[in-house]
Amino acid sequence: MQLNLDDIGGMSRAELDAELTKGIESLKSGKSYTADEVDAEFAKEFGL
Repeated sequence: MQLNLDDIGGMSRAELDAELTKGIESLKSGKSYTADEVDAEFAKEFGL
């Protein structure tokens, strides 16, 4: 599931906590991105 800022604003605290926990678990498993990879993804997704 990919979130955008509109999704986050409508989340309950429990939903946001669950999404943040998924992110933390992802990092613990070694899944991470460089700043350049993040910039490229944002440019692709949002036309930046």
